Amino acid sequence: MIDLTSTLNPSAIDPDELEQHRLRMCELIDGKFACGYGGRANPCGRILGPNDAFCCPEHEPLRLALFRAKEAKLRAESIERYCSKLTAAPILNELPKLELARVDNERFRTKAPQQFQQFANKWNPKSGGNVLLLGHPGSWKTSAAVALIHRMAAGARTELEKLDSVTIRDLASSRTPYSVYDNSLGKSLSKQPGPVQTCAEAVLCGHWTTALDLVMAGRRHPLGQGEAPAIELAKTAPVLTIDELGPQATTDRDATLMDVLDARYRAGLVTIGTSGMTAAEFQATHGGAVWRRLAEEGIGRVLEVKRG
Repeated sequence: MIDLTSTLNPSAIDPDELEQHRLRMCELIDGKFACGYGGRANPCGRILGPNDAFCCPEHEPLRLALFRAKEAKLRAESIERYCSKLTAAPILNELPKLELARVDNERFRTKAPQQFQQFANKWNPKSGGNVLLLGHPGSWKTSAAVALIHRMAAGARTELEKLDSVTIRDLASSRTPYSVYDNSLGKSLSKQPGPVQTCAEAVLCGHWTTALDLVMAGRRHPLGQGEAPAIELAKTAPVLTIDELGPQATTDRDATLMDVLDARYRAGLVTIGTSGMTAAEFQATHGGAVWRRLAEEGIGRVLEVKRG
């Protein structure tokens, strides 16, 4: 069985040799499969035995070496393409420009609360779930959320290098909506991609916004023209960070936030939020329904810095 994760340095294989041999596997000769390795002009020609899948035993090591070299090359190219996309990820331009918001920044490491530091250093989309960061102004909650995204972006290459080439190539395409034909209904149904599994995906497909931006997007969007694009994006982004879930109570704010969070709750999408309120103040202001969709047990958790 071929080990797809085993690789050989492509530079160890001569490119001309790779091109010469990559199409010279088994050939049909007089009704029997024969080994095609050894060059186009002078193939091996040995008839394959019942246990020979592609070539004769003598050329099997060469075939595996060539296969692994090709896989290593494709894998390296896939990683480079993905990392290039990450450098242009929209969320990196959406983030607040906070120079200290880095997990390796000395002030962040010494000033930020320990639980916020752990969140920024350890959270991942596969097992992290929703997180609501609560703390008074200046408690580094927004900085922690920004530091998390920078940390995931910086560690993407290391993360990708642990994956096989097929998984890496599938990462980008796996975020594309697709259709499934439902026999019972007799029509195709549009399906959205499931939750992200890697930090690289979380950065490439993530979105940063504020509660105020969402409310203003809803107010400014003309009536009768469907959903505001900013709200639609907030509903469907695989990972969404909503900064400053503040205390200003307005009817349209409550309706907008509930609409976004309910859509994400039903789709099983990850949401990270920050607020300057205490847990009790947050529940009293936003209501139990919003609280449950963010911090319900089994779905999310609350990290709160108590006021001194």
